[in-house]
Amino acid sequence: MSKKISAKPVSFLLDVHTEPFPARFVPPALEQMKAGAEKLLAGRLDHGEITVSGTLRHLILRVDGVAAKGKDKTERFKGPKEGAPAPAVEGFARKYNLSPPTSKPTPASGTPRSTPRASPPRRCSRR
Repeated sequence: MSKKISAKPVSFLLDVHTEPFPARFVPPALEQMKAGAEKLLAGRLDHGEITVSGTLRHLILRVDGVAAKGKDKTERFKGPKEGAPAPAVEGFARKYNLSPPTSKPTPASGTPRSTPRASPPRRCSRR
C-alpha cells in the first residue's frame, strides 16, 4: 500500500523535552537550534520562516512552509582512468549503483571518468 505525498507545503514542529536546566542556557540553545535547522535545510528543502521558543524544560522549533519533496541533487565522482582493469571499473560501477557501460570519460579532461548521480532523499531515523 503506497501513500501519496502531498505537494502542498506543511509546517514542521520539533518539541524537545529536557531535564530542567538554568534559564541562562535557554537563549543560546534556541539560537543553536535555529542555526542548525537553517544549515540543515539550506539548499535541500524549500521552507518558510523558522521560529524558536522555549522554557526550562522545552525547546521548540517550528518551520513553516516546508516543501513535501527535496531538491534534486547531482554529484560527479572521479572514476578509474581510461583503460583501467575491468575489476576497477566494475568496482566503481558497483559502488555507485551503475552498470559499467554508463560510466564514460568527461569531455573536459578526457581520461578520468565521472558519472552524475541523483542522491536519494534523506530519511530521519530515531535513535
